[in-house]
Parts: sequence; C-alpha cells; structure tokens
Amino acid sequence: MGNPAKLLRLYGVLMIVFLLSCEPPPCEDFFYEVTAVELIPRKVDQPTIGHALWRNEDQLPTGSLVFRLEMFKPIQSGGGAMSDECRPKFINTNPAIGLKLISNKDFNSKYPAGSNLIENISFSLFDSRKISEKAFLESQFNQTNWNYYYLGFKNLPDTKDLHSLILSVSLSDGAELKSPATEVLLTP
Repeated sequence: MGNPAKLLRLYGVLMIVFLLSCEPPPCEDFFYEVTAVELIPRKVDQPTIGHALWRNEDQLPTGSLVFRLEMFKPIQSGGGAMSDECRPKFINTNPAIGLKLISNKDFNSKYPAGSNLIENISFSLFDSRKISEKAFLESQFNQTNWNYYYLGFKNLPDTKDLHSLILSVSLSDGAELKSPATEVLLTP
C-alpha cells in the first residue's frame, strides 16, 4: 500500500479536476437592438392590469387607460441555454436615451398640442408599482428581454378629445424610433 499522504493529495487533485470538468460553460450575454415600438391602448382591468381592450366608443375616463408599450427586441448575438447556474445579461446594443410622447391635441394648459407628455406618464409592469422614465430606460428598455411594459397618465386631461399619440424613442446613435399614431379618446 502506498503512502497515505500521497494518496490523499492524488485524490484531492483528481477531485479538483473532476469538479472543474463538471462546471457548466460560462454564461454568454444576449445582445439585441430594439427595432420598433408600438402603443396599444388597454383598459385597466384588475387584477390583470392592461389586458382588456380599450374601446373609444365606451368613453371611459382617462384614469382607466393604460398603454401597452410593445418593444420589438430581436436577439443579434450571444446567449445560450439558461439555467439556475446561468443567468445571462440582456444588453441593448443601441440603448435608448430618452422618450417623448406627443399628442396632436392640447392635454391641458401645461401640455399644449405638440409638447412632450412623458413627464405626465408613469411606467409599470403588472402591479401598481410605478417607476420613472430613467429607471424604465435603464432597467427595462435597455437591459431585459421583456418586450412590453405599461404606461399610464399621472394626470387627467382638461377636456374630452380624440388624441393621436406618437411615442418617440431617442437612441444613443442619434437615430429615433417612432410608434405608429395611436388614436384614443381622452376624457377628464
């Protein structure tokens, strides 16, 4: 029988080699670029916020309206199998740096037609927790694979009117994405 100390060292080296060979491959980050955005009006319908259809003919108050912001995020490269050991990052290769929400009609005296309504918007996912535009851009638009989010007005309009809204996203390369115009009846 051999030297027990040498056998113990040999066993330790073999265990290390075995453990290293069983290690999962390193996680690869996913790289994507947002190619389009769209605003889809939805009616707040607790507990499934934002899943009911918004119909202008129902003439609901604006407080019952949320917009489902669809973000088309095709993966450009990277990634692999996800598991409990591998949680890759999702990275927008052309990050958004700002948002504008423009209406063709006066919202109220603070927001005349053509002004940016984005400071009057709150951002949320499924629940009532709201985040800022900056937090939305940093954590949701630029660093996740979630392809939708909800936007809602913080304040109500002064008068009832049919608004045509366009969301504009400023990108870090100087380009701008614009949503198709979305017509919604906004009521106080």
